[in-house]
Formats: sequence, C-alpha cells, structure tokens
Amino acid sequence: MTHPRAALPQPPATPGATQPLRLRLHWRSLLLTLACFALEVFIALRVRDAFVRPYLGDVLVVVLMYLALKTLLRAPTAWLAGMALAIACVIEALQALPLVDVLGIDNRVLRVALGTTFSWADVLCYAVGAALVVAVEGWLAQRRSTRAVPRQTAD
Repeated sequence: MTHPRAALPQPPATPGATQPLRLRLHWRSLLLTLACFALEVFIALRVRDAFVRPYLGDVLVVVLMYLALKTLLRAPTAWLAGMALAIACVIEALQALPLVDVLGIDNRVLRVALGTTFSWADVLCYAVGAALVVAVEGWLAQRRSTRAVPRQTAD
C-alpha cells in the first residue's frame, strides 16, 4: 500500500519556474545578510586602500542584495542574482546624475551607499558578484545533492 501523500502532485524541480514568487522568511539568509551588511559598513567606513573598498566592496554589495532578496523571496538563484545585479546597475546609472546633490543628501552613510560618481569598473564588479553568487549556490546545491544520495557499497 502506498502512502496517501505519494499520489499528490509534486512541485516543480525549480522553484518559481511555473509558480509565482513566494514570500517567506529564510532565517539563515537573514543572518548572512546581516553579517554581509556589517562587513560592507566596516569596509565603507574603515578601509582605505586601492582594492578592498573600491572593488571587493562592490562585489560584496551584489552578494548582500542577493542575500536580502533570498531572505524574503523563494525564487531560483539566477533570478535573485539577476535582480540584485539589476538593482545595483540602476543605482550605478543614477550616479551619472547629480541625484545626491539635487536631493540635498548630506548624510555620509547615505552618500556612500548611493554613491556620487558613475564607474564602469563598478558595473563589472557587480557582474562578478552576481556570477560569484550563482557559482557558489550551484556548488552548494551540488554538494547537498551528492550528500542526499546514499552511497552504494560493494557486497
């Protein structure tokens, strides 16, 4: 006799492929988001160098946005990473305009977060961040799937 739940249709293998986005609260992603945010704040306010702040900080900002989206939305990794990249690129494009000055923003943290100058190098760093997210999440998914498969032993 089969279990009564076995007859129920299973969800698609890729969340969001045929389903609308679903809101949720993913605690592990929330903790990672807060840790990544703390690291970004530290980099923005304390690191003064030619690599970590201008490049690694921009890579991490897309990771931060991805984690924030993953905290709240159940969707495929590539979609969430793409959204994080799109948001970063829109903010970067807005930096080509003197938006911070027009709005009269004097707060140092907001000025650092929104930025004041456009840079193609920043856009490249954002793309690297999105690619890093997809690669790491793919690697983690592969590790989980190989762990889930029971090992067969030779008799």
